[in-house]
Amino acid sequence: MDTFSKIFAVSLAHLRRCYRKIRGKLHDAKFALGRVTQAPPAVDKSIEVFIISPGGVASTMLLEYLSHYVSTNCPHDADGFKHLPFPPQWLKETGQKVIFISGDIDSICRSVEGRGWLARQGAKLGSFGAILFGILFLAPLARVFFKLAVRRQIYRWRAWCASETDQGLFIQYAEIWSSVERIAEFCGIKDPGFVNSFPKYVPPAKPPP
Repeated sequence: MDTFSKIFAVSLAHLRRCYRKIRGKLHDAKFALGRVTQAPPAVDKSIEVFIISPGGVASTMLLEYLSHYVSTNCPHDADGFKHLPFPPQWLKETGQKVIFISGDIDSICRSVEGRGWLARQGAKLGSFGAILFGILFLAPLARVFFKLAVRRQIYRWRAWCASETDQGLFIQYAEIWSSVERIAEFCGIKDPGFVNSFPKYVPPAKPPP
């Protein structure tokens, strides 16, 4: 293969990678549009307790453990409930319970970005800015818009939990392990094994430098 052919092959491979990356970002943008313009996922009345969060706050751990005692939304968000940006209207009608896990916004951003999920998580929170500036390789601006989306989600769910105290429980990430009995009571779990066998606290993994 001559020099020109090698350069052409490398350039073509690079263009294909860029195309796949941009196509993925456009898919994220379409998903984000749906999050802010359409109704949340259809109600699933089989779920007793929803765990919702911005991500990066141990919601997967809590979902996986809690699901042994009550029916919950999918720990890996296959049903689309785990990171809802705002409370759906049907919650008040169904009476289903929600535990919203909040946390330090800067720590959440570092955790999500460190796993390469900033754009996708931004899409789930309805943030076009996090996606757009990710496409343009402007990471500092993508972080700003992601944090705005997290702050907006936390504000909406905190207000809902405060107004619907029978249905909503708002807790901070750092409070999870000191609130195990409170969580059990809120979910109607009487099995003492829930408290006794609750997963031990593990410090969040630091993202790679």
